Order: sequence, then C-alpha cells, then structure tokens
Amino acid sequence: MNRVAETSWARSLGEEPAQLAARLGVQVDVLEDAQRLLDARAGAAGRFHSKIQGRWSYQRRVKVAVPLPILEDLRAYAEVRKRSVSDIIRSLIHDVLIRPTNPPTSVWRHQGKIVRLTRSEVHKGKDGKGHIHMACTDISYGALEALNRRARGAGTKASGLIRAAIMQLLTERTKELPIVSVSEMWHDPDRYWTEADG
Repeated sequence: MNRVAETSWARSLGEEPAQLAARLGVQVDVLEDAQRLLDARAGAAGRFHSKIQGRWSYQRRVKVAVPLPILEDLRAYAEVRKRSVSDIIRSLIHDVLIRPTNPPTSVWRHQGKIVRLTRSEVHKGKDGKGHIHMACTDISYGALEALNRRARGAGTKASGLIRAAIMQLLTERTKELPIVSVSEMWHDPDRYWTEADG
C-alpha cells in the first residue's frame, strides 16, 4: 500500500478505481487504502484536496508575523476594499509572482519609523507570553512552491517577500491590486515567475 501511495498514479481522475487498480496491478482495496493514506498525509501537511479544472490540487496556509500597527493599517486597507486581510495577502502574493521583478526589500515601517514585532497583551499562550500578531491566508500549492523558489533566488525567505509586498502596498496605497481567490491562482508553479529579472 505504501509503495502504491508513493507513486504518482495512486490518484488518477477520470478513471474508475477498478480500471486504475488493474493498470497498476493491485487489488481495488489496496488502491483505496493507498488513496486514504494520501488523504491523511495531505491533511497532516495542512493541504486540502480541491478538484480544480479536472485535476486534484492542493492549497496551503501561509502565515506571516506582522507588527500590530502594520496589521491595523492592513485591516483599514482591506476595509476600504471591502475585503479581508486574508484576501489582500493572497492577492499580494499572486501579484508578486506574476511580475518579473521583486518589490523593494523593506523592514517594517510605520509613519516613517521602524517597528518591531510585538506580542499581544490580550491573547497569551500557556507560557504566559503574548502571541505574535499573524496575518494568514490560503494559497495554491503551486503558488507556495513558486514563492519559495522566488525567495530562495532573492536570498531571502517567503516572509521577506511578503513583507516587502505589504510595505509597498501600504506606501503606495494603490487600489489597483487585483483580488484573487485560491481557485484563481495557478497550480503549476512554472506558470509564475519563479526567478526575478535582474
């Protein structure tokens, strides 16, 4: 079963389980067990099955630590756009990846001053320390792979690219950012710019 799950053929759309099992040379129940194992592994990794354009794809949750003043600015921007912060972050990631150049690298700045990550005074963990403020969104698995490749090529982390995109957005205050849903993101990382020009 594990060997079947490790192949790329354990899940093939448009093919009946009996046909697929016969093609793989396994019993139907072994194939179904392998597919359940794949589902369990995907769930443990934070991935969720979604049938998009006739094939199975994944989406992943992305989190970025954001200083509270920046998060409040993001919330205000999202409110003007009548969207959630999650929608804004997802759309920023997509926007970065469809462009051949990276946003200018940046530290967190608010009203011209560098701001640091702070812990919440309201929400505290078992250790008594406040949680770091986080902005979260779901993106396609392909977009995550492209984001990681792009970040590696730029000598930074994915969170560094997201930070730069947020700061550019809040500095320019543009309302031209196209809002995208997860299903509108590409699921093949090679459709994105995975290396920035220059």
